[in-house]
Amino acid sequence: MDRYARMLAGMPVAGVGPAITTHARQMDGSFVRLEKVQLGRIRRWSATVLPPDVSGAEVLFYPFSGPDVLYPTALFPHARKLLFTGLETVGAPPTAEDFGSADLPDSFAELRRSLVSLLGQSFFVTAQMQQQFHRNRFRGATPILLLLLARAGHRIDSVAALRLDDDGRLCAREFAERRDAAGIGIRFRAAGESALRSLVYLRADLSDRGLAGTPGYARLVRGLGVRVSFLKSASYLLHTREFSDIRELLLEVSPALLQDDSGIPWRSFPSTLWASTVYGAYRRGGGGFENQVQADLRDAYLAAPARPLPFWIGYRRSATDSNLQLYRRRAPLPESALKYFHTQGRRTSRTIAPSRCRSRCGHESCVCAFNPPSAPASPRSR
Repeated sequence: MDRYARMLAGMPVAGVGPAITTHARQMDGSFVRLEKVQLGRIRRWSATVLPPDVSGAEVLFYPFSGPDVLYPTALFPHARKLLFTGLETVGAPPTAEDFGSADLPDSFAELRRSLVSLLGQSFFVTAQMQQQFHRNRFRGATPILLLLLARAGHRIDSVAALRLDDDGRLCAREFAERRDAAGIGIRFRAAGESALRSLVYLRADLSDRGLAGTPGYARLVRGLGVRVSFLKSASYLLHTREFSDIRELLLEVSPALLQDDSGIPWRSFPSTLWASTVYGAYRRGGGGFENQVQADLRDAYLAAPARPLPFWIGYRRSATDSNLQLYRRRAPLPESALKYFHTQGRRTSRTIAPSRCRSRCGHESCVCAFNPPSAPASPRSR
């Protein structure tokens, strides 16, 4: 399977035909540029700027990921267990017959087109990818995952079709078997390492309605031992009521969370529970979501100069306009020291215990004002 992944990636493989040679030449041009202007900078930034427990985290949770391997593996190069989730169909790994087909040049061309948004804008557009999958011999997220793992310097050991049971277990299935909560499990090795790593991609609807119909998903995530979660280009879905359950789950399981402004709203991270650091620049939402303005996040960026980002990410097209926020959970305070007040307009509701404060606070029309035992730190690095 590693040979097939390298062929998809346009990387050196002995005994290949002219279609693969042409594909390799075009892929090399795209990835050499991406390495120079993006991935190399991201790896250096992660190694020198992110705290060691974040950049060195071994268990990564990446919802709303699609098949994006390049950015999480550059930011978290030590991750050994990765859980991705998206709406892209799972598909199947390639076979020898695929590489001998007469339409191979056209399939490679479609494969390259499916990578355009990731290589140029740092994210996949799900609707575009689904259309391209229908025109391509290499269909679904699986070939893309294999290709990008190979380009990230990894060697593929095995690929298995998976399904998620209601009790949170990942079970084997046949690739031809169509079912809800389908997934793929890839075992791979990093360059120079003998130990296996694992990446699981699940196709799942992460809305409240979708999670209600997939009870095993939250059980799986809670048992994963997450050390860091990552969010980017998440369409601001976590700002809405319809995605409150996945927002709650992320806040529950994440000791650290790195995200752009399209992830969980700033208001969900009170300074008494989370230490936060902001990077880059923020004014408003991006990528067609300019109406998504977080005044409190903008105030945090204005309160003190944010640390610079040397790369673009998310819906932004330049480093000067991109942003990331790092949230790290503080050691818990005793419940007796905490008070939460929920206000809606000018009316103040009853005081409730923090154990009942949904999303600390995730209510759409509420402002969560915290009465801490001591004053919070500065907004930039709270």
